[in-house]
Amino acid sequence: MRMPLFRLAAALAAALPAGAALAHPSVLKAAPAPDAVVASPKEVRLVFSEAVMLPLSGIKVVDAAGKAVPTGKAKAGQDGKELVVPLAGALPAGSYHVQWHVVSSDTHRVEGHYGFGVR
Repeated sequence: MRMPLFRLAAALAAALPAGAALAHPSVLKAAPAPDAVVASPKEVRLVFSEAVMLPLSGIKVVDAAGKAVPTGKAKAGQDGKELVVPLAGALPAGSYHVQWHVVSSDTHRVEGHYGFGVR
């Protein structure tokens, strides 16, 4: 028995993932940038591909020994796609690691990390 063409198309469409529905936020820009060596930054700023839920998102900065760097309270940019964490003080020269996690409006949690240096 042959399946009518529209049923076949509907079955294929249902089986394929929907791009927008399964999209996750991704980092478009970071400051300091990954692998950059910079003067001591005043904040860590990440720009995402979609809006993030601030209460469920955050950034942690650790030094080369794995000790957490003191930070202020995370805040969101005006469009909701930026996550900004002010650093409590100047960072001494060395290597640092940024660990981040965000939850987008579709409740997908995504996390990542990268390193940067301070001269």
